[in-house]
Formats: sequence, C-alpha cells, structure tokens
Amino acid sequence: DGFNSVFPIRQMQLFNILELDEMFCGSTQPVTIEMLEAYSVCDHGYTQNSRAVHFLFNIIASMTPTELRKFILFVTGAPRLPVGGLKNLKPPLTIVRKTPDPTFDVPSKIADALPSVMTCANYLKLPDYTLEETMREKLFLAMMEGQNSFHLS
Repeated sequence: DGFNSVFPIRQMQLFNILELDEMFCGSTQPVTIEMLEAYSVCDHGYTQNSRAVHFLFNIIASMTPTELRKFILFVTGAPRLPVGGLKNLKPPLTIVRKTPDPTFDVPSKIADALPSVMTCANYLKLPDYTLEETMREKLFLAMMEGQNSFHLS
C-alpha cells in the first residue's frame, strides 16, 4: 500500500512525466538575473548594487544546467530548487560578504579565498573579488571541491 494509501496511483495519470518529475524532485527551470534580483537577499556588506553581486548573478545566469545543479547543491545541499523555483526557496538565497580571515590580511590575497556556504540557511559567503573571472574560477573550485566536505567557517 504505502504511497498508494496517501495518493492513489491511478490519480497520477492526470500528470505527465515532467509534472511528476517536478513534483517529486523539484524545479529544473533555468535561473535568470531577474529571478535572482527578485528572490535573493543581500546582507552583511552586500546590496543588490554591489559589484560582486552583479558578477555572481551574471555567472549563475550563464551556467549550464549541470553547473547550475552543482551550484544549487553547493548552496542548499539539494540538487534542485523546490517546486516553483527560486521564489519558493526557504530561507531565500542570501549572499553576504565574506570578510578576510587573519591569514588574508593583504588585500591582494582576497583573490585566493574561496566562497563558502551555510546550507541550512541557503547562505553564500562570497569574497569581494575584483574580477568576474576570478569569482567564476573560485566559485567553480568551491562547488567542485567542497561538495563532500564539512568545514566550520
């Protein structure tokens, strides 16, 4: 019985395979700059007008579906956004300025720092990189290398 006792299997015939996939697995819709502007929060040193936030939005909006899935997994701990996409992410994606730790006391060393996250709060801690390409490189490195690790930051 299991699932059938909660939702009769015969009722699933009302939905096509894509609708079922989204209901059970979450959204796979692309993320646009407009969505990011509308449904993300900037805090602790960043605003929607910050250079780093513009860089980040450009990078996310240009990601392939596979890259976007890795980014979402990196930030949220889940490979897909909830049904309805970014607007239904709770808590919302929050982008904050990652301040240098004492080992990065020279401004030029900021470029060596990696972004970090708090997946339970959908919180992205992002250094204030001066170049978009540096941010892309460091973000992708953090997404790839940080998937199966846990660090206090």
